Amino acid sequence: NLFRSSFGCTRCHEGIERETPSTPRGPFSHDVHLRGGYDCDVCHGVEQQEHNTTAREARSCATCHPTAEQVRRMNPSDCLRCHQAEVTVKSEQVRFPHAQHTTYGCGLCHLKVVELDHIAFLQLQKKAGFDHKACETCHARDLPLKARAVRSVM
Repeated sequence: NLFRSSFGCTRCHEGIERETPSTPRGPFSHDVHLRGGYDCDVCHGVEQQEHNTTAREARSCATCHPTAEQVRRMNPSDCLRCHQAEVTVKSEQVRFPHAQHTTYGCGLCHLKVVELDHIAFLQLQKKAGFDHKACETCHARDLPLKARAVRSVM
């Protein structure tokens, strides 16, 4: 299912969702952004005189992907403008009410989120995954004895 730009960009740039060009901040996934509901005008100039301008020239990536300094000044509610709070943790052992945990700040569970630019953090998360050991910070007594014994050996 090919992406269709409401600006007509895909008449010439058909299949752009499969393109992942290199940028100074790392690879840019058109697919991720287009599936997220963004059209070409979010990053690119779509008017005749702006044609071929990119985020580096037209708009900054930091508009949507904050720097580490900007993230440190954000409240969890700022993060929730783009990220949904109803994220489920893939585990058969726990239920995770994400919305209840946002009061502690995103950095409690999402380690390094306040240390890295948002794009670098997202790339790290894709490689490293999520570390559930952070749960033990507050919930060590809630873990079954068997799970605690296994964790102490690690």
